[in-house]
Amino acid sequence: MFDLLRPDYVQDALYNSSKRWAEHAVTCKPETGKKILDEVRSWADSRTTPVCWLSGPAGTGKTTVAHTIAKEYDERGRLAATFFLWRKTGHRDDINKIVPTLAHQIAAKIPSARKRMEENLILKDGSRAPLMDPPSRFSLEEQLSKLLITIVNPTDPNLIVIDGLDECSSREGICQLIKWIRKNKSPFRFLLTSRPVPEFQHRILSDGYGDVRTLSLTDSTTVRTRTLDLSL
Repeated sequence: MFDLLRPDYVQDALYNSSKRWAEHAVTCKPETGKKILDEVRSWADSRTTPVCWLSGPAGTGKTTVAHTIAKEYDERGRLAATFFLWRKTGHRDDINKIVPTLAHQIAAKIPSARKRMEENLILKDGSRAPLMDPPSRFSLEEQLSKLLITIVNPTDPNLIVIDGLDECSSREGICQLIKWIRKNKSPFRFLLTSRPVPEFQHRILSDGYGDVRTLSLTDSTTVRTRTLDLSL
């Protein structure tokens, strides 16, 4: 399983990678960002809406919030996986690396999820011979369906953090990712961050498949919140 995922696994994209520490990745100081962090924690702990989208202009602290939440929930045993995108930095802007990198982390933490992934990665004729192609050879839809539709117990880590959607080289791919997350019943809950890109707003704020928690940073100290029930 891990051998199959390894060619597409981007270690540098993890929140606590040595590369990100070299980039001066930081968490919020105790006296700052309390309101927005409390909003994200409230969503993460509610186990209701499956998606939380934190948006805001460059420099408003989205990545710092995402890193802080990732670290905190990792220490609490709740973090399933992270991917911190960054344009033109290794493979951290490659849409085809996101799902395999998330799946590698999930498989390492959750044995039942790893087993289901292994069951999904078999030849279409039903034989038990594993596929030899890495997941990046699949369509994005196939990657998501084979690797993120899995089995997770209520006590298993279930929070996935994907930071910097606008840093991806494929806007179309990110729109497809958002659409899939919203319409499929993955057992995971997704904290997504990005600038307020119109294409992303359209995917998140329309064509509803369920409710989405949206948080918007307008500056370093102000947060606008809205919960949208898009299931009607």
